[in-house]
Amino acid sequence: MLPIEQRIKRKPLSLQQAIHAAAKRYPGGVCAIATLYRFNPRTLQNKLNPTQPGCVNIAEFEAVLKCTRSTRILDAIGYIARCAWIDLGRFDEEGEQQVRDTARVLLESMAEMTSDLRAALDNGEVKPRQLESFQEVAGQLIAALHTEVASYRQ
Repeated sequence: MLPIEQRIKRKPLSLQQAIHAAAKRYPGGVCAIATLYRFNPRTLQNKLNPTQPGCVNIAEFEAVLKCTRSTRILDAIGYIARCAWIDLGRFDEEGEQQVRDTARVLLESMAEMTSDLRAALDNGEVKPRQLESFQEVAGQLIAALHTEVASYRQ
């Protein structure tokens, strides 16, 4: 899993691209996922191919996500839904310090982006991607802070 600093800077993929890329990168690829969930490998491959018409159904989507736990898929969903996610499994594994470090990185990124956005607004040269990035980081920061607060309540 990529650190939050790298996830913030990369361009989000479309959901179809993210699912395809995750399945391809999975050890054994699409065939391994298909075999594990008793899908027809050729059919699943065709459905995942972004250059061919067709789309995965919910069961196939769930299988790819369960196998890969792809942050790109989750980022693509977050981009569509304008929401943020945080891996609570990592919180359990890495503990409270990781959440604090994530929040710190997000705050630093937010401060830098706010400065850049302010300068762009002053110059009248705001790029759509700047606003999208700002929204993404703000959502991730809010999720990290909520997780931090929840950890203190336990």
